[in-house]
Amino acid sequence: MAAASFRTRPLHLAQFHSETKTPIPIPPQIYRTARVFRRPSKYEFQINDPGTQMVRLHFQSFNSCNFDWNSAQFHVLVNGFVVLKVSDFGFGGVLGPMIKEYLIWVGTGKLVIQFVPDKKSSFAFVNAIEVVSAPKDLVADTAMYVSDGKVMGFDGLAKQALQVVHRVNVGGHKVTPFNDSLWRTWITDEEFFDSGVGSERVYFGGED
Repeated sequence: MAAASFRTRPLHLAQFHSETKTPIPIPPQIYRTARVFRRPSKYEFQINDPGTQMVRLHFQSFNSCNFDWNSAQFHVLVNGFVVLKVSDFGFGGVLGPMIKEYLIWVGTGKLVIQFVPDKKSSFAFVNAIEVVSAPKDLVADTAMYVSDGKVMGFDGLAKQALQVVHRVNVGGHKVTPFNDSLWRTWITDEEFFDSGVGSERVYFGGED
């Protein structure tokens, strides 16, 4: 498990409750507040067991009397890796929550997440942070790839900084964090699958 400590100056941060212009369904509790950073700030998480850590960052668009989320310009670093850069309208008009997930190797006993505003007149923010120690075999250290018709090996994969782009439950239904052992969301393959012709879904109940 990871214990969190936060270092910054109270003068440079603010906590607020979101105010919406149009009625929308009540958001989950984690999206009802956020922390805003006007200067570079960081969270530090103590990692007792070195290895791959799953880092999830949650962002929810908001409007308040003091902040306009469309003006947020910032980047996020995790243990020195720049994992996210948000510019003007960087959330692409997304009204719902945006979740970014990364797999970061930690061997020093500490995981540091930094939020750095890009301009003095701008700010950074985040609604929620998850740090989960991943299973030891989640990311293999050696992988094979094809280059110029040759199959070659790649070592050291586990210690790379990786971003989860898509998590697809092929042929199945959407899986929510309530039904996943690592609190992940799996979407269906329908928006990625080119055509259903010549294919069919196959269901099974597990091992024979």
